[in-house]
Amino acid sequence: MRFLIDFFLALVLVILFFFGIGFLLPPKATVERSMMIERPTVQIYDALNSLARFPLWSALAAKDKDVAMEVSGPRDGTGSRVDWQSTHPDLGNGFIEITGNEDSKGVAYNLNLGPERSGVSRVVLIHKEQDYGTRVVWNFTVDYGDNILRRFKGLYLDAYVGDTLHLSMLRLKYMLENTPYGADYSTVEIVEKELTPAPAYTITATAKCFAEAGQSTCIPNVPEERAKAQTELEAFLKKNKINVLGKPQFALVSKEPYTVTFDLQLPVDRNDSKPSGTIQATQTLGGKVVVGEHVGFMDNTEPTWEKIMAYMTVRGMRPLEGLAGRQVDEYMSDPKETEAQFFTTNVYQPVQ
Repeated sequence: MRFLIDFFLALVLVILFFFGIGFLLPPKATVERSMMIERPTVQIYDALNSLARFPLWSALAAKDKDVAMEVSGPRDGTGSRVDWQSTHPDLGNGFIEITGNEDSKGVAYNLNLGPERSGVSRVVLIHKEQDYGTRVVWNFTVDYGDNILRRFKGLYLDAYVGDTLHLSMLRLKYMLENTPYGADYSTVEIVEKELTPAPAYTITATAKCFAEAGQSTCIPNVPEERAKAQTELEAFLKKNKINVLGKPQFALVSKEPYTVTFDLQLPVDRNDSKPSGTIQATQTLGGKVVVGEHVGFMDNTEPTWEKIMAYMTVRGMRPLEGLAGRQVDEYMSDPKETEAQFFTTNVYQPVQ
């Protein structure tokens, strides 16, 4: 009998001690991982503020190749969500949903990694000016509240999800860094549009040059030939009483060391007059495009185009193939009235 009483008292003491320890444990447990990603902050923020490409960079597919994921909600921002189903013991069924964001500084998520691992998560982006890239800090917090037993599980939270966070960041780093387009496009106004084709006339012209004796190369005078082409096209339109309804659009056809061939196009109210020579009745650019505003020399839009491509790459957008997918420059300023370094050009990139 004495033995039973002593055993009962010892059991009570152990239980009290257990609950006492549990009561002293913090009600919240947090896991944190950080990593340097050699890309501008805007690229990382845009990738994290959209779950459209989450299946590509999350650790889920790496842990379970048969995991089923469903993307829903808006492409960017609050409400963007991914639900998954998996038989893997570390994954199970869960979801991640964007609950808030702060432009180029961080994104907040509701992250459910299965039973007892449901909490809030936040990624903080720290721009490094001296070192090329951004420090990404990702934390995951579970609130166990007053449940003493669940608080003990918080001691093992790092073992449960730490490697998942780390692997996801590694895959995100690889996805962003494994592309030639690392430009910071935060200083360029970039928008997505759906264009409706309209009547136009296009003239095809060629700029050539011939290297003189002793010269290894020469540069074709594209601006001069473009001006001549535009004058010829405008004369044709005036002769046929056709009204111009927009700005000139320039598209490169081919480029070689001594020869550059291009199309110059003007949108018009009608294109029913018979074409003449290199002038053809056509239509303006149509379909889905990404547009960036370039301010600077009109024939040096490549930096802006590279920023557009970086913007598209982060979002998983692909350029349209073939001549239909070539870059189109729309000259918004008048070269006769605008200083060259302040010339405004809309750069269009057709996308699939």
